[in-house]
Amino acid sequence: MTAIRDHTKKSEYKTITFFCASTILLSECATWLWTLPKIFCALITITLFPCFVLSLFLWLNASEKERDIPFMGY
Repeated sequence: MTAIRDHTKKSEYKTITFFCASTILLSECATWLWTLPKIFCALITITLFPCFVLSLFLWLNASEKERDIPFMGY
């Protein structure tokens, strides 16, 4: 049961990571095509980049065997 729970936790981090990365890339492409003002692209990037970094760290450090995620410090 715990292996299934850890797997879903790891897959949730993966989903959040890919969502943030794709949203940032789409906003950059939309700015490059002149369909989105640069200020909105900057706001999207500033908002989602910390979420992307944290979810990427948690996704890469989530173990299939252990239930606890190691402390990453601040």
